Amino acid sequence: MVRVDHTALITFLGASCNASIQPGNDCNSVTFFPMPNKPALVALAVWNREKTPSDWVRAYFLDITWKDGGLPWIDLDEAWIPSGDQPAQASKWGVTVKIGGVTYGSCPNDINRQSAMLRFVRDGNLLYRFLAGEATAEEVVAAAEAFQEEEAWPTKYAALQRLLNEEKSAFAQSQVELRAKCRESAKAMSKEADARIAELHEALRKIARIAHSARFGNRAKTLQTILKIIWP
Repeated sequence: MVRVDHTALITFLGASCNASIQPGNDCNSVTFFPMPNKPALVALAVWNREKTPSDWVRAYFLDITWKDGGLPWIDLDEAWIPSGDQPAQASKWGVTVKIGGVTYGSCPNDINRQSAMLRFVRDGNLLYRFLAGEATAEEVVAAAEAFQEEEAWPTKYAALQRLLNEEKSAFAQSQVELRAKCRESAKAMSKEADARIAELHEALRKIARIAHSARFGNRAKTLQTILKIIWP
């Protein structure tokens, strides 16, 4: 456990082991739960309550070691220093590490998200596990890519929603145009049918007149005339 008095405040930045609070939370004390006889790495920012944050805040990497008798120990007077092949920095906003020339950071505080120079990971504790040798660089890179994809999803969703609305509007317009074409076609067919019916009526009247006159004339010639009317 790490505890401070009433004049100070701790911001827990993260750890390579389990802790009593989540990264980014403020507290007066925090308890760590390392695996038995296994070293661990933690990071804290300590604030002076009697001064403004910009006046006094210190961020530390601290390592948990095991003393004789199996008791965990944190030396508050001896900060853990990252190795040269794993550049890392603790600040009041979180921790950053460099992998392949790219900076990766934890973001327990929203203000740190505004930096375009960092690639963030959702699980800040992953960076501490990486520094403690318990996670690989590939895991950190994959976590940062997953975070970036997650952050980009609202924009992608909005774009998909706009596309869907455009498709709906285009479909509705095509339905209007199709109904208009169907009405025009129906009107044209109705006019054509009316004209054909009128022609049939006229043909029937002619046939009726010829049939009437056939009673007094040449029936064979009358039949030929009727056939010409039906099949011109």
